[in-house]
Amino acid sequence: MQSTKQTPLSSYQITWATIVPDFGKITKRDAKLFEKLFSVNYAFGDDKLDVYATTKEVLLQKLAKLSTLGLHKPYKAFLYTDKQFGMRKAPDHNFRDVLTKKQESNPIEI
Repeated sequence: MQSTKQTPLSSYQITWATIVPDFGKITKRDAKLFEKLFSVNYAFGDDKLDVYATTKEVLLQKLAKLSTLGLHKPYKAFLYTDKQFGMRKAPDHNFRDVLTKKQESNPIEI
C-alpha cells in the first residue's frame, strides 16, 4: 500500500475572496466564467460571490486567469483568511466587518 502524506491545512493558509462588481449585480455570463475556475454557489442577482483556494498563491493565479477570460463587468476581489471567513456574522454575513484596513483598501482588480 502506498502511504499518502497529507499536509494539514491551516485556517490561516486557506484564502477566501469575495468578488464584488464595480456596479450592479453579477451577470449570468460572468457567473458561468467564475464556475469554470471555482466551486461556486451562486444565485442569479447576487451582488457578491465568495470563492476560496488552499493558498493565497493559488487564488491569485485563478483570479489572474479570470481577467483573461473576458468578464462582462469589472470586479474587485477582497482577500482574507479562512479564520476571518468564519468570523462573519449572520444574518447578512457582511465580509467587510472582518477585513483589516489594509485588506479593505487594497482589493484586487479583475
